[in-house]
Amino acid sequence: MIVFAQDPARWTVQTRYLAAVRPGPDDLFHARLLPGDYYAVAMSDVETGAWTDAEFLSHARDRATKFIDCRRREENHRPQGDASPGAFDRGGPSCGRSHS
Repeated sequence: MIVFAQDPARWTVQTRYLAAVRPGPDDLFHARLLPGDYYAVAMSDVETGAWTDAEFLSHARDRATKFIDCRRREENHRPQGDASPGAFDRGGPSCGRSHS
């Protein structure tokens, strides 16, 4: 899964607004990202490092799901079933509002 900021100005090399992640043993995707508005897209056979290219991300966002990182919400107002901040299950974001 590739998770990246909705703001193209943040699509830079070595940014904390971009992550390529695989599911862990708990079947969740964990990414260390700064709070913000993101896209998430599942892709296979992606060339290593391609996700750091702005043109690649521009095409990927057409297939991506929008969400808001839940850490922007108050700590005591987390949605039920939230395993951890920044964690996503294989069915989609588990701690953010998902938008098609």
